[in-house]
Amino acid sequence: NISFDPMRERIYDLMFQDLTRVQFSVLMKEAKFTELEAGVTLCTEGKVADKLFLLTDGTADSVHDGVLSGIYTSGNFVGDSEYLQDHEPRYFSTVVTKAPTTLIEWDYATLQKLKTRNPSISFTLRALLKDNVVAKSKRANTFAPLATYRGVLMGILADGKVDMQERRVLSQYCAVHSISGSDHADALRSLGWTLDEFNHGKKNV
Repeated sequence: NISFDPMRERIYDLMFQDLTRVQFSVLMKEAKFTELEAGVTLCTEGKVADKLFLLTDGTADSVHDGVLSGIYTSGNFVGDSEYLQDHEPRYFSTVVTKAPTTLIEWDYATLQKLKTRNPSISFTLRALLKDNVVAKSKRANTFAPLATYRGVLMGILADGKVDMQERRVLSQYCAVHSISGSDHADALRSLGWTLDEFNHGKKNV
């Protein structure tokens, strides 16, 4: 049985139990642990996404179109929706640490190599990240609900599919935050989806 130090054990229990302990150990070997002061920019809106972050302590603000769109805390991923995209994704928002923050980061390029060497780890990680994106919509704040919705939608639709449970979660978010049908359709169009494709649960290639 593989044992971890207390910090890695906490991270495994918090976020990665869908991975075996061996798989988690491999994933952690590719990770970089970083401690940052307040005011450090993790990613910038519109720039090509190249890193996945997981906050293990501290907080960070997410700003989209100049408006505060969310607050990240311990256990939150940054760059997960973007990582799920296939074609040169760009960061949806600018994320800046709000307090001293400890985080783990992975280069997308490293994760892509891991996909070749250990496809089962990559498959499970992508499923975990998509579940995390869905969970975001359930706990999403109301700073900028439409911007947040677009970011969540981007992650959920990344694999070209959306199941009934995911559509239900999105529908509930729209109802709670008064996102109209036209706003929903506009968000879909911005991601290259039609309303019919969304309702049928699959992107036509």
